[in-house]
Amino acid sequence: MVKRTADKRIVLIPVKARIFNTLEALIKRHVAPKTITFIDQWKGYSYLSKYYTHKTVNHSKLFVNPENGVHTNTIEGNWAPIKQNIYKNWRTEKNFGFH
Repeated sequence: MVKRTADKRIVLIPVKARIFNTLEALIKRHVAPKTITFIDQWKGYSYLSKYYTHKTVNHSKLFVNPENGVHTNTIEGNWAPIKQNIYKNWRTEKNFGFH
């Protein structure tokens, strides 16, 4: 999660599985009500419109939504170098405190 404001806060939380219950709890804990969310159209995020203003981009078609300018490049740009620096065989429950 990236906060697109002057303080530009980033929250990275390791999870065992990207499933609805896990993600919903974490997002509710770290994202204030009525926040505008910019996300891709992965089905696991579909519930967000219940709690937040939900703006999406369909990555199977384009990287920026031409109607509203929504993109996820901010989080992807921050996540890519972090992921590259965590060796694949180190991405285990033993090495991370999964939620």
